[in-house]
Amino acid sequence: MEMQKVEFVLYINNRNKIICARNFSVENFNPECINSLEIKEMVDSLVGMNNGTIGTHGIIPSDLKKKSVDYLWEFYNPYKEQQVESKKVANIFENEDIFYIDINKFTEDGVVNIAKGSFSGNFFPTKVRYQVDIKDLIPKLVSEIRYSLSRKNYTHEYDSISL
Repeated sequence: MEMQKVEFVLYINNRNKIICARNFSVENFNPECINSLEIKEMVDSLVGMNNGTIGTHGIIPSDLKKKSVDYLWEFYNPYKEQQVESKKVANIFENEDIFYIDINKFTEDGVVNIAKGSFSGNFFPTKVRYQVDIKDLIPKLVSEIRYSLSRKNYTHEYDSISL
């Protein structure tokens, strides 16, 4: 029963803008998880956008989508005539905000990255993406990471390509 210290770090745009970081232990850590298909699937379940089917998001983007809908409905007035202020359509990706997640393990030699992922925050309103609060998601994120790092079997080859 090997115990491994692990962390996840969620940040936006660069490593100086940390949103959340948590350290925790993984019981029965299996080193075979590194470079496996299951790790890629874990990252997709955490931060993926359109996982397999359109509209299927990972845990964090799903939460941001829910908060976006709440935010947009808060300011919608069905009795007020909606006006288009400009014919020019803004490019929402002009100044893109990227969310990143790193999953690292601690060793005697330092911190080793196990997995990383990212997604664009520009699909969500500015107010939502700059006020991210994932404290309610932390147990779910940690549980998903623990499960994925302690499986018995991993896939290291996909369609005769070594991962």
